[in-house]
Amino acid sequence: MILLEFYRWLYNPNVSEVAKRITPPSMNGIKRLPCREKSPYKPSDLWTDEEHALFLKLCPLVRDRVFHSMARDTSARPDEILNLKLRDVMFKCRVMERSMLRC
Repeated sequence: MILLEFYRWLYNPNVSEVAKRITPPSMNGIKRLPCREKSPYKPSDLWTDEEHALFLKLCPLVRDRVFHSMARDTSARPDEILNLKLRDVMFKCRVMERSMLRC
């Protein structure tokens, strides 16, 4: 438990070894939360680079290819990507002329 480790450090700042730090009285009786569930997915369930490339090659819609690429590159949730506005994206561009941008 991270909170317990923090309090041990806070009450024993001069003890360098973590195992020798004493639990402060304020943390006695605090229960640990149960561990999170383990993921039902196996590493073999994830797509390989070749499978991603094949999907992008065979996907007929540009919109779907962009969505898939953004989801994979940013690890964002679908609603986060769908709620993006053009002003939220920072493009690496340099200005050529007033009205012309070259990215």
